Amino acid sequence: MTAPVASNPTVLVAGGDRHLGPIVTALTALGARVVLQAQSHEELERAGAVAAAFSGVEVLDTDVRSFRAADHLVAGLAGHGGLDVLLTPPILTSNGPLIELDKTGWRDALTAHQKRAVGLARAAARAFVAQGRGGRVVTFSRSDTFRSRGVEAAAFSAAMLSLTSAIAAPLREHRVTANCLVLGDALAPSPDSPAAKDMVAELVAHLCGPDGEQVNGRFFYASTSDLGLYSVPLAIADPHAMVRFGAAASETPVGELLTPLLNIGKA
Repeated sequence: MTAPVASNPTVLVAGGDRHLGPIVTALTALGARVVLQAQSHEELERAGAVAAAFSGVEVLDTDVRSFRAADHLVAGLAGHGGLDVLLTPPILTSNGPLIELDKTGWRDALTAHQKRAVGLARAAARAFVAQGRGGRVVTFSRSDTFRSRGVEAAAFSAAMLSLTSAIAAPLREHRVTANCLVLGDALAPSPDSPAAKDMVAELVAHLCGPDGEQVNGRFFYASTSDLGLYSVPLAIADPHAMVRFGAAASETPVGELLTPLLNIGKA
């Protein structure tokens, strides 16, 4: 497989949480052209602050709540050489309990987050196939997938794992990779540890860079509480297989940690 992001890739980052600054720093270090999509006042404010600290980072104040809007946004990048990498919207923080769930809150959560993620992934996948040089998708989920305290975030997190799997297997032949970062409770939504934020940013850069071309269909769990880094394939015979590096995750480059992780689940 030829790495699609060997030099000056175009990376579309949808939304952005507190990891946005470190992630943009890591991506620009790869020589990437970064485009930040924002569709709320909070997202626009955060994206603008990050873009102001970097040269060449573009902010698009674009509401993506339909396939048509997603297609239009991705098509607009064609004049800049196309799209190489998509980072889906950040983890969903609204998380009401099931017994208090109302129709409006549920509809808003689906529209603002899941529809945007699926729409952009669909548009990006079509662009990757049409361009013929492959592409990368990195999705974000959270530990609510496995231990939920509420409905909206749990549904969104599980949907991101399913979306990643739906991209990784069918589009492998088109040199498109998809991986998911599952952020632990201590890491989201308010990561206080610089080491943890750097770990997430380094992992994103690794997956988007030339060394990440063989990493596909994985979810990685990262947590600040123990600075652990875990990896499990999205399709695996033994779903309990896991490796924990503990404090080593804060001292060892992510690339070195991934080598043994990627053997998990292989025959």
